[in-house]
Amino acid sequence: MKQVVCVRRGWPRWTGGLLVAVSWTWAASAEDTRVPDEARQALTCGAAALNPLTVHYRRERDTAVPREELASRWKVNLKTFFEPGEYRAILQDQKKYVSDRQRLSGPTGEPYEVLSEWTYNQRAVCSRVGMVGYVHSLERLRQQGLNDRFFIVPYLEAAGFHVPNTPRTWDLPLQPLILQLIEQGGKLFRAQDDRVGDVPCLRLDLAKPEWTETHRFFLDPALAYALRRREVRVGEKLTKVIENAEFQRLQDRPVWLPRRCRIEEYTRSSARGEVAAKPVAIDTLTVTKLEQQPVGDDQFILHFEPGMVAFDGLVPEAKNSPTGYAGYLVPARKEELQEAVRQGIARRPGGTWRWNWFLGLNLGMLGLLLVGLGYGVHRFRHARLKGGGA
Repeated sequence: MKQVVCVRRGWPRWTGGLLVAVSWTWAASAEDTRVPDEARQALTCGAAALNPLTVHYRRERDTAVPREELASRWKVNLKTFFEPGEYRAILQDQKKYVSDRQRLSGPTGEPYEVLSEWTYNQRAVCSRVGMVGYVHSLERLRQQGLNDRFFIVPYLEAAGFHVPNTPRTWDLPLQPLILQLIEQGGKLFRAQDDRVGDVPCLRLDLAKPEWTETHRFFLDPALAYALRRREVRVGEKLTKVIENAEFQRLQDRPVWLPRRCRIEEYTRSSARGEVAAKPVAIDTLTVTKLEQQPVGDDQFILHFEPGMVAFDGLVPEAKNSPTGYAGYLVPARKEELQEAVRQGIARRPGGTWRWNWFLGLNLGMLGLLLVGLGYGVHRFRHARLKGGGA
């Protein structure tokens, strides 16, 4: 175990004389010692300073390949691929809230919006996709040992930070992405001076024998080693480039975040290793709100609307369900919840739903989850390391 304590004494001038001492311990591999001490300390303390954090941002998408090629070679749904998205993320202590609102196209081409939300408050995990909501049992999720990533924040990953997002790691603090990759067994094989345009940077190259990718980070020492650029390669082929710009310092804290991120993807998860010569997807993330004001605990609780379909893993009736959830229609009043759950159980004799429309609605909304959250979950899951998130 290696411990870094962020204190005023001995800090470079960019700290602004930080008076608050922050301590954070993480498990690091031996290769971590090759990250220069000043950079490692700045990255660690910058991540610790992002508490609390509220960020709103929007995503716009373009491409450098012909649209006909997107559909034929890369199997892209042109009706939804270029639709913009609006995203929010709130991190406070170990509590989390993330959401995205995306405009999709229906089967007949009519547009509609889908809101997806996830919250974690150390007591429960709640989620919703459109008009279907879930209340998940933390104990059950952790017992299952899932490596599924529930909280994806593309902006923070582009900025160089890792949000612990599996059931067993939700209570861990935000981490610098490069140190998290080293935790996962990555080996730093090169550290040298370099430049991004006219900006002097520290370049760190990272790999792992069982990885197919190599990662190259360009950190700006003048901005507390903020991430200017990141490149991911498979062999000699470039698969992803992230460029950050318009950096903003958060109050008097030793951390700078970009207000604009450009993400170029040269492949797709369905491409089976095929890499294009030009970016298949060019995403621009633009921050519209960035602040560090504390929020109330109610922000980390989802309130389902009357008429929504809910699958609840915390009500007593869920213990007798083979899925671990009790399904019901959300009533108009809280006092009617027990009766709504009872009716839902009554319509599920022998553990099988009798309501075909109810099951169809749920499956349909799960399909929307794969489409509406494809940017946040499907693509970023394949862009991450193959060894499982932490």
